[in-house]
Amino acid sequence: KSEAERQAYFENDPRAEEVRPYEVLCKNCKTWVKLGSKIRFAPSSRVTIAERKLRLVNDPVAKSFSKKSVECGECGSVIELEGEDYDLTKWEEHKLTC
Repeated sequence: KSEAERQAYFENDPRAEEVRPYEVLCKNCKTWVKLGSKIRFAPSSRVTIAERKLRLVNDPVAKSFSKKSVECGECGSVIELEGEDYDLTKWEEHKLTC
C-alpha cells in the first residue's frame, strides 16, 4: 500500500482520535499506540503478524496451522511457511495449485 493509503486507513478508523506518522492516539483510552518505526503510517510488526494469523483463522481451506506451517484441508499436505511468523506466501501458492 502507498503511504497515502496507509494514512487513510488509520484516519478512517473510528477508534483513532489523532494520527501521526509513527503513532496513533486511541480515542477510547487516550493512549498513544506506536506504529512501525521504519515506514510512515505502517502498522507495527505485531499488528501485521496478527492480521496474517487472522487470515488463516478465517480460511476455510486451512485445517490446522502454526506460525510456521499450515495443514491443507483439501489434500492433507502440510505446507511449511518461510520467513516471518504466519508469512502466507507459500500457503497462497499452494492453494492456487491444490
